[in-house]
Amino acid sequence: MERLVARAHEQGVVRGDLVAADMPLLLFMLDGVGEYTRDVDPEVWRRSFGIVVDGLRARRDAPTPLPAEPLADGALEAVMRAWRA
Repeated sequence: MERLVARAHEQGVVRGDLVAADMPLLLFMLDGVGEYTRDVDPEVWRRSFGIVVDGLRARRDAPTPLPAEPLADGALEAVMRAWRA
């Protein structure tokens, strides 16, 4: 992970304050999204991933189009119920 982040810094494609230790935490976060949404909308994790990737970029001239629609209100409520269980 250290080499991957270092190479990304050298190429100027990630924000300067990103460190390798951030990556596992981001993966844990995205895994949680996938875990809690899989029964409601198994593709919505792609939307969260797109938002995170844009946040890691050094330059953001414009947001990247997100590959999935947001959860509908009812679906979000179902996910929240599963999270609280």
